[in-house]
Amino acid sequence: MLPSKKGQGNLETLILIGGGVLVAVIIVTILVSLGGQSRDSASEQVDDVSSSTDGPLPPTITSVKANYLDCETIDVGGTLRKIGLLSFSWKPLSREGTYKLIIENKDNDVLNEGDYTVILDGNIIPEDNLNPIITNNLIVSDIDLGNGSCGDSYYLSIEVSKNNQSKKSSRYSFNWSDSGPKTTVISRPLFNPVPGSYNYFSFPSTITLDVSDPSFSVYYTIDGSDPYTSGIPYTLGLPISISPGTTIMAYSEYNSVKSGIASGTYTVSYDTVSSVTATPDSSINLEDPINVVLSSATSSSTIYYTLDSSIPDCSGSFSEYTSP
Repeated sequence: MLPSKKGQGNLETLILIGGGVLVAVIIVTILVSLGGQSRDSASEQVDDVSSSTDGPLPPTITSVKANYLDCETIDVGGTLRKIGLLSFSWKPLSREGTYKLIIENKDNDVLNEGDYTVILDGNIIPEDNLNPIITNNLIVSDIDLGNGSCGDSYYLSIEVSKNNQSKKSSRYSFNWSDSGPKTTVISRPLFNPVPGSYNYFSFPSTITLDVSDPSFSVYYTIDGSDPYTSGIPYTLGLPISISPGTTIMAYSEYNSVKSGIASGTYTVSYDTVSSVTATPDSSINLEDPINVVLSSATSSSTIYYTLDSSIPDCSGSFSEYTSP
């Protein structure tokens, strides 16, 4: 655990003399740097405190503990994604105002909301609303450390807003510590085309499986069985034949580490459309070839036909009607 630090503090001393009361206010600014941890200059805080009696007082961060949970996570695209877990304590000097958490990386880039999750007592809270006043047990999880080194420095600060004024604590510098053995997470296979409901004539007869890294092995089933125990090895790029109602389940594997199971079902939707009308109809006797116009009252419908007396469906050969 990283050593805790104390930031700025106010010491009010009451001195009693005889029957009278003499009040002396001593403002003491303390800056402590321990164990390689550091903060930005506290002089900025002193200016902030004295700048306005109506504005907020900047909070003080007192301790930070930062562990990276995983520095070898294989994510979509085969990139390394590092996950951090951060807990810290802080002291608000204003009992009013709205507090916002700010996390910056070594390049002073602010991590956007959504790049991490703020948790208090097991509940997720917005990063721009740390109220009610919190003095400890604040945890920030799922911090995406990007592709930087897990030993890189990061910075933590808290901004308070009140009466259209904002004050910011000094930045607390910290480094990520190794939290122990790492786990490798493998991304699940992707289906192409994606599972779902298809028009009768556009239903895919085959699908393929895609993975984020060609070094991954893939196993699948299409009979409803568990791919972990009954999976068929998949060759990348090889089409898999399916029919309406097929449910495919698959997982990726790398160095004996398995991904979660991806699953999906392919179905056919039978939209209701008006019947096809042929003009002229088949009741006339023909001596010479004529043009036949096919139409439907459903304006957006697509018409398919055959000329060999077979039924135009997805199991046979048919043509799409475009002109007489």
